[in-house]
Amino acid sequence: MKISFPKMSYFFIMGALLFSACGSDDDSDEESSKDTTSPTISTIVPADDENFAIGGLFYYEGTFSDNVELKQVIFSLEDQSSSGTTSTNGIDDEPWEPDNDTIVLSGTEYMVDQAIFDTDPSGIPSDVYTGVYTLTITCSDAAGNVETETIDVNIGN
Repeated sequence: MKISFPKMSYFFIMGALLFSACGSDDDSDEESSKDTTSPTISTIVPADDENFAIGGLFYYEGTFSDNVELKQVIFSLEDQSSSGTTSTNGIDDEPWEPDNDTIVLSGTEYMVDQAIFDTDPSGIPSDVYTGVYTLTITCSDAAGNVETETIDVNIGN
């Protein structure tokens, strides 16, 4: 049986077109399965306007969830007196500015039940502004989706 070159090249071209068409379907499936869902934050403690005593620990309890994979949670604290919304009656003229506290998370659900901003073994320093502070909780997942929650708390009141 004799096969001519033009007929053979026709089959190669058709095969290549068919193969490339199948490849584009895989790309569409990959795009549609991309994680675009942000994680969720369920805070138990602190409640809004909760009081934390000077010398005490700053405690957090809550659960973080994601549909695929959690990455981390970052806790930050900011004094509201600098915005002029709260008067201060602390001993010092400086707000409490603890370093951000980062906790690495794993899995699709992770519970945090611990003191945060625990840089001083004696707890919240005694020489800081008392008044309203805003706790910001920023949770991210492995795909880079982010969820943020803010809670106003009282320090020393």
